[in-house]
Order: sequence, then structure tokens, then C-alpha cells
Amino acid sequence: MNAREDRNVIDVAPVLLVNDIHRAVSFYTEKLGFTVNELHGEPPSFAMAMSNDKTIMLKQSAGGPRENAASLSGVWDVYLWVRDIDAVAETLRSAGVAIHRGPEKTPYGCTEIEIKDPDGHLIAFGFCP
Repeated sequence: MNAREDRNVIDVAPVLLVNDIHRAVSFYTEKLGFTVNELHGEPPSFAMAMSNDKTIMLKQSAGGPRENAASLSGVWDVYLWVRDIDAVAETLRSAGVAIHRGPEKTPYGCTEIEIKDPDGHLIAFGFCP
């Protein structure tokens, strides 16, 4: 992509395949504090979970349970930069979300927390001053 094309990209949203759209929406809204305004499809199979101006798209898998990047390679499915990692950790714990790793200071200067959603997606929250 050349410099001119690069200016046309204004945002990005990960799309996570989920096994049960209703369970996924409940987790992202009730546990992580995202907002979902509506479910799309008949029967419902797609939702956009939003926090501030950031979006994670949730799409129900048509073929049953699927493996994701985290289960295949241990890599994050989503990385969210945050302003206050301690507040995030407390919010997660208060919501009953198990912290998979962290808070942990990394060699590259960030403090990170990892959690897994009900579909096994590995989600990282990072404070990188």
C-alpha cells in the first residue's frame, strides 16, 4: 500500500467467529462493558460490540465450533489498548472474568492482562505508556 492509499484507512475492527451469538453478546456486554444495539440476521447471527468508538464484530459460525488463532498458536485474537490497566483488572475481576495472565510488565514496556472469552478467543488489554 502506498502512502496515499494508507491515508484512506480510518479504522479497523476484528471479526470473531463465535459458536453462540447470544452467549457471546452476553459476555461482551455484561462482563466487558461493551454495548450491542442489535443482533442482525434471521435467526440472529451477527452483532457489533462497541466500546467508545471501537468495535469488535461477532459472527456466529455456520459450521459448528471452530478453532481460533489463540487455540492454534497462542497468539492474541484481539489487543485492546487501555488508559488504566489496574482499573481494567478490577472491573474484570468484579465481573467474574478469569484473568488468564497478568497484569504483567512486558519487555517492550507495556503492562498487559489476557483473558479468554467463552469461545476461547484470547483477548489482551495493554497499557503502553
